Amino acid sequence: MAEAGGAVKGSSKVVLAILIALVVILGGTTTYLAIRSVQPTTAVTYVIGVEIAVSGSYASDGPLRRDGAFLAIAQMNAELAAAGSPVHFERIHVDSMAQGATAVTAFDQLVAAGVKVVVGPLSSGEVGTVAPLADSNHVVAISPSATAPRLALDDFVFRVAPNDAFQAKALAKLFGELGYTKVAVMARDDDYGRGIANLTKSIVEAAPYNGQVTKVMYDPLSTNHATEVGLLSGAIAGYGAGADTPVLIVASRRMARTSWTAGDRTRP
Repeated sequence: MAEAGGAVKGSSKVVLAILIALVVILGGTTTYLAIRSVQPTTAVTYVIGVEIAVSGSYASDGPLRRDGAFLAIAQMNAELAAAGSPVHFERIHVDSMAQGATAVTAFDQLVAAGVKVVVGPLSSGEVGTVAPLADSNHVVAISPSATAPRLALDDFVFRVAPNDAFQAKALAKLFGELGYTKVAVMARDDDYGRGIANLTKSIVEAAPYNGQVTKVMYDPLSTNHATEVGLLSGAIAGYGAGADTPVLIVASRRMARTSWTAGDRTRP
């Protein structure tokens, strides 16, 4: 992009970021508004897009995340009404279905509806596909959970969770401090799982740790992980008899609860 375009984009982003910050600190500002005499003005409504998957790999926890966003918007509206503010937020939800192509379609729907701020999408794969649309339409997208380092760009996408690189470095440091040089990883085979598994492996196996990492990936949509658990058990056995091996599990809550059997060497 040319420098002039970049300047416009940068200034627009700053303005939008300031508006978002004001929304975030709304709980504190409404106290001031309640004390200050507010003159009646024309009601104004701002539309917030909520692009959170409630199907596909997010069928179990997606609805909870969506409802959490709905609750936050409802609470903001209640605070504003109590303070006598004419501002009201309206929400529009679209299901991105946890896939890149459908995430683009859903984002297009929000843009067509005039939305300027979008909460979501959830996954790094989805965010990567909608980022160009956010840039070209000057629409801010705020993902609560996308963590891929490749998304750390100067664009209209904001992420509230630290990226995988920081998590992997922290894990490697923890293993090192505990004296572990051999680690087993079982991770969901998606953007997040691969990110954590691959980065952790590369850091642990490099200096100053010089360790060894075996990773086994599993299908996050599957409900039976017996094969993967067997592979991980075999890998741990290959480290040698009596080896004290930590197991890093990058998993959904459902997998963590149901995949481990009593007496299994890899049981956490």
